[in-house]
Amino acid sequence: MDASRIPLGLRFNIQQLTIRGGQRRDLFRRVIEFGCVYLGPALRVAVIGLAMSGFDGRLWPAETTLVHRASAPRSMTQVIPPGMRLEALPLVAPEPKNNSATAAKLALGRLLFFDPILSSTKDVSCAMCHHPRFGWADGRATPIGVGGDGVGPGRTFRGPSTLPSLARNVPTILNVGFNGLVAGAAPDPVAAPMFWDSRVRSLEQQVFTPLASPGEMLGDGCTENEAVAQAVLRVRAIGEYRERFQPVFGQTAGEAVTPEHLAQAIAAFERSLVTPRSAFDRFLQGDPSALNAGQQQGLRIFQDAGCIQCHGGPMFSDFKLHFIGVSDSTPAGRREFRTPTLRNLRHTAP
Repeated sequence: MDASRIPLGLRFNIQQLTIRGGQRRDLFRRVIEFGCVYLGPALRVAVIGLAMSGFDGRLWPAETTLVHRASAPRSMTQVIPPGMRLEALPLVAPEPKNNSATAAKLALGRLLFFDPILSSTKDVSCAMCHHPRFGWADGRATPIGVGGDGVGPGRTFRGPSTLPSLARNVPTILNVGFNGLVAGAAPDPVAAPMFWDSRVRSLEQQVFTPLASPGEMLGDGCTENEAVAQAVLRVRAIGEYRERFQPVFGQTAGEAVTPEHLAQAIAAFERSLVTPRSAFDRFLQGDPSALNAGQQQGLRIFQDAGCIQCHGGPMFSDFKLHFIGVSDSTPAGRREFRTPTLRNLRHTAP
């Protein structure tokens, strides 16, 4: 490749890889992001190819995995960050110490998840946007919460709405209990990143956000500060819920229905939605027949093209925030989003 075709600033950054040991991996990622966002198709491929294959292995920290792909179309040494090593998904998602799952708690969480009583308008459940028929998402580019009719791609507004529109695609909650899991690291369910911008940590804390989000489960007539408390009061007013909360949390029927317990029950149910033992998992565990020849070739290309730099590990995500050219209403017009998982991708379009 002719290095003169690379912009001077980018050439300088590449050269820095040999002199700034502490910044090597960060600079590598910046080269990849620069190539993906700013360059034309031909030059983009050339720059990313240089970043992927042109660096001497001695430039990288000792713990970085170097994988030689003899079957690749050309000789290549693939540099894979430790956390992006491909691993099978565990069978069970990790639980916080204060929220162990029981059969009764999972049943309660499932009931709450599908119950529209949680929304201020009493007509939108968690399952409205995370429906099992659509891969536990909604099959839409952007969701419609309160004020809508129907389910999935066919959902429409009933009429004019004064509520803010929801601008971000609904992520699936399949395997959401593994958020933050990368290869070789112990998962921490308390620190698990939630939402596209990772603004909330843990499934338990995530539960409260849509309840108090205008346009999602919060409509007119209730303030954001009152939303969670009002949802708890609506649940507590139902006798069957009081009876179900009591044995799960070990308090008197009325006292057991609290915001914390409501969140714990829903989070426990969501954490149970896992899809281990996929064909890919079986392949990684030593069954070569789990993937056909075309799929195995695709896996080699996926790795050699550098996709694994961000879409690796057990969840095919580094769970880091990246700027990929999406502008928004922030003062800088720039928003970084978390790398999406590629698991269950065929079921979670668009």
